[in-house]
Amino acid sequence: MTSVTIPESITSIGESAFCWCSSLESITIPESVTSIGNYAFAYCPSLESVKIQNAECGIDESEYTINDTATIYGYSNSTAQAYAKKYDRKFVALENQETTDPITDPEILWGDADENGKVEILDVVLMNRVYVGVDKISDSGKKNADTDQDNKISLSDSMNVLKLLVHLLEQNDFPIAAEA
Repeated sequence: MTSVTIPESITSIGESAFCWCSSLESITIPESVTSIGNYAFAYCPSLESVKIQNAECGIDESEYTINDTATIYGYSNSTAQAYAKKYDRKFVALENQETTDPITDPEILWGDADENGKVEILDVVLMNRVYVGVDKISDSGKKNADTDQDNKISLSDSMNVLKLLVHLLEQNDFPIAAEA
């Protein structure tokens, strides 16, 4: 199990619910969830993204509730942001993201830096050239290449595209949470 979307019928995530899920990479917690218990996402070394859609969701006051590898996505001035700040976790405000869901946005072909309609090793080469400053790409090419949506083209973006090319990632796995 690498990705989980909690259904709207769930109202709480119990203590240690996903503890020790070593392959869990991302989880989306809907607005219906009002509480997250202690150790719920502890010891999940692959966890990169926790999206909390309820601004007032109670999060157990423990540094072990959410693994420190995860970027926490939530609303500004939310309990998610307060938790991230208190325990020094990377936080991304949901309202600062694109208004359309980037995963289903038909304008984005993740990894297609040269905008030729396909993802190839040449895109990785172009991204690396942009990273070192010897080449430039268009704004829409940057949007395709910025696989972690940190507003820059980096080596992690080109590595994500390489993973896509060798089928370790799929288009619907993007965007990938940026590393802190």
